[in-house]
Amino acid sequence: MPDAHFVLSLTDERPGMLNLEDEGFDEVLFLDDYADYIQNPRGWAFGHTVMELATAVKPFTASMLMERADCDAVMFFDPDCVLFGPMSDMRHQLTESSVLLTPHASLLHENDDWLFFEKGPLKVGGFNLGFFAFQNTETGREVSSWWRYRLMDHCLIDPEQGLFTDQKWIDLLPNYIDDLKVMREPVYNVARWNTFQRKISKKDGVYLADGNPVQFIHFSGFYKIGPYVKGLYDKTSEPLVENKDILEELSLWYSEALAGSRSHPIYELPWQFGSYKNGEAIVDADRRRYKASKELQRRYPDPFATDSFDSFWLYCRKLDRVEAETRLSKSDRMFNIVARGVQTNNSILRTQIEALEKQLVNTTADLNNSRTAEMLHSGTIDRIKASIKDVMPWVQKKLILELFSPVAESGNFDAQAYLETNLDVAESGVDPLEHFIRDGIFEDRNSHPMSADMFFECHIDLFIQLLSKTPQPIDSKSKFPNISVGSGTKKRNAFGRSILRSMVRKT
Repeated sequence: MPDAHFVLSLTDERPGMLNLEDEGFDEVLFLDDYADYIQNPRGWAFGHTVMELATAVKPFTASMLMERADCDAVMFFDPDCVLFGPMSDMRHQLTESSVLLTPHASLLHENDDWLFFEKGPLKVGGFNLGFFAFQNTETGREVSSWWRYRLMDHCLIDPEQGLFTDQKWIDLLPNYIDDLKVMREPVYNVARWNTFQRKISKKDGVYLADGNPVQFIHFSGFYKIGPYVKGLYDKTSEPLVENKDILEELSLWYSEALAGSRSHPIYELPWQFGSYKNGEAIVDADRRRYKASKELQRRYPDPFATDSFDSFWLYCRKLDRVEAETRLSKSDRMFNIVARGVQTNNSILRTQIEALEKQLVNTTADLNNSRTAEMLHSGTIDRIKASIKDVMPWVQKKLILELFSPVAESGNFDAQAYLETNLDVAESGVDPLEHFIRDGIFEDRNSHPMSADMFFECHIDLFIQLLSKTPQPIDSKSKFPNISVGSGTKKRNAFGRSILRSMVRKT
């Protein structure tokens, strides 16, 4: 599109080494350019994860551009979209419609194999907002303004509220306006969620979708999911895909193009809104606290600052300490309940374990299964699970991967299958193993091949290690309370690490 004005919206600090001519853009917009729409752009950015922020700025950019007299229309493409054609039909349609959208799927089919791909959009939105177009009409401007207003405070990944970044809001748009066109042609927005519905081929060097020249391909999930998908199809859709060699050719080409682009020094820079000024990574809990409170936003206009005794960073750390002490108090009560239960049932358990050990083959796996069964019998599993869930927001990703990566390598967790059955996780870019341990295990999501409950029971020793190794933000002089177990007394941490052994051995 040689007559187009290419604009990059960069949701980061201004890098000193950016050269527009080198990057191929006519213009770059940064957060402070949105000051007419957003009262405190940096504070607003703090309330979002990187994915939420990148999607939240879309209508702000569209509205800003449509204020210009020389702007006839706005077409948005995600940074992982590649144009293969001039988009002539799309551009013509944009002269006749105020809003253009592309769907995740566009064919009716009763095939059970397709059900998975219809459930996904129910979670993340029926339209893929990696592309949209607004004509600069009254309707186009009104839609952009309405969307902008909604995303100001509600561009979140929050399944409980029915939100997935910017996308779910646009599902409402057909209810509001008639001047909208859904571009269902298979040449647009070719991506891993629809290649099984379209025949992708190549003739005379031109890529075709159902026999017509492809206009743009969306490599969504390609880089953030890495080895868990093959770029333009995945394990679930593979049996339904035709001409996989063409899709693999495109994926290889894209991976090589990415590798070449990432050699630029600018790509080595971390996301500047990902950490406080002291270098500490900003956790999602801090972002949610700030975004949810207008009072905190007023009190701390620069939430990234750490050089003051009255900083948002210090406020969060103090609040963490109070919450941690509260959790410790609750955990202590829970551990005392567990300890009393162990003491009460100890003689019964010993008798049962001895009887079981006579019947079982002397293998570690069988012995662990019998002990896990006795733990379930004693009623402690649920209490331990609840305690671990309470601590999860403070568990570091590094510790999760350190403890559970060997489990995944052993075959007890299939990352690819987990992503394919949980599209919200795939779209968010979160490490699948981290998501399963942090959230999925408590949301009853299967690990493949195990159920969530079975996985927890088989690896409860690792979860207890997770609990005991998670630093608690309390005063360094504080001590964990003593808990009496059998005839001995151990500190809470030691008890947490040895709870399995305490339940099945003589005290």
